[in-house]
Amino acid sequence: MLFRPNLRLRQTPPCESIASTGRYPVGYHRSRFPTPHQNRLGRLAWSWVAPLPSSSLQIDAAIWAVPSATPFLWTNERERYKKKWQQSTLCFRRFIEKRIRQQVSSVLNEERRRAIVDLLTHQGRVLVTELSRQFETSQVTIRKDLEILHSQGLVHRTHGGALPAREGALEDPTLREKEKLHRQEKLRIAENAAAKVKEGQVLILDSGTTTTAIARALRKFQNLTIITNAVNIAAELAGTAVEVILTGGTLRNNSFSLVGPIAEETLRRLSADLLFLGVDGFDVHYGLSTPNLLEAKVNRVMVEIAKRTIAVCDSSKFGRRSLSLIAPPSALHEIITDRGIPKSDLRTLRQAGTEITIV
Repeated sequence: MLFRPNLRLRQTPPCESIASTGRYPVGYHRSRFPTPHQNRLGRLAWSWVAPLPSSSLQIDAAIWAVPSATPFLWTNERERYKKKWQQSTLCFRRFIEKRIRQQVSSVLNEERRRAIVDLLTHQGRVLVTELSRQFETSQVTIRKDLEILHSQGLVHRTHGGALPAREGALEDPTLREKEKLHRQEKLRIAENAAAKVKEGQVLILDSGTTTTAIARALRKFQNLTIITNAVNIAAELAGTAVEVILTGGTLRNNSFSLVGPIAEETLRRLSADLLFLGVDGFDVHYGLSTPNLLEAKVNRVMVEIAKRTIAVCDSSKFGRRSLSLIAPPSALHEIITDRGIPKSDLRTLRQAGTEITIV
């Protein structure tokens, strides 16, 4: 029997299902008539259904009614909407997780930068490679942290690491504050300096934490004379075989050093083989400097009476200038410092003919 109904077809929404009792789904395919299996799983499903007549059905070329023995399942359109909902949920979940990670990362970044400043305060310098290993992060992240801290004025950015923020020309920390900085570097410098001393020599030790470490390394000498203007160095050498000459003068509380005309006059009447000179600032173009005018005058006299002047300073002193100039770099015979010295300063000093010892 020929069956030509005038029907309006529409796409099945996701929520519709079709019962199979007495009804049969109608499928549409662009290129060919579908099989029953293809009709159930086809990409397009239509909601029109018709009762099955006793005889076979024939519908226009594009519409084909197929009997089905199983219940009609949810259409692929429903599956498509379900997938879109799942994708939306997944995207929202990822968005929330990303925001949480950003907030946590922000906290961790701030904590890491504070830790870097603390390390810099206690050690006097930090290196990118060491920080990267310590915080288990990339060197790119550490460099970014140092740049941010530098822009905030908390550190002074250098090649390969950072130094404490540049201090003013009048900055004069106490001896106890200096003792907390660069301890390992100062010990290595002191050991190297002590190895250059021979029995029977006369030395001059300036005041400072590095020269104090040198004095401790010289306690075992049996025939040695040390001239110093530092009260704490004289106390370190008390009770040893080392002969100590302490200059008179006015006591400076910050450095426990004796300064003024009396100290200068005492030094001018003496002579020494070696001078180990510690400084607060070392600019390779300007020279050695210190924040105290009276201290600088005493140091200049020490340079005048010594046959050989050796500057002992850790790498954090390079690139700094203090208020009063002690001597230009050309007045030095040798410099003992650590590996952190800036490469540009090292190259400039070597080109000037100054002997450099790196420990």
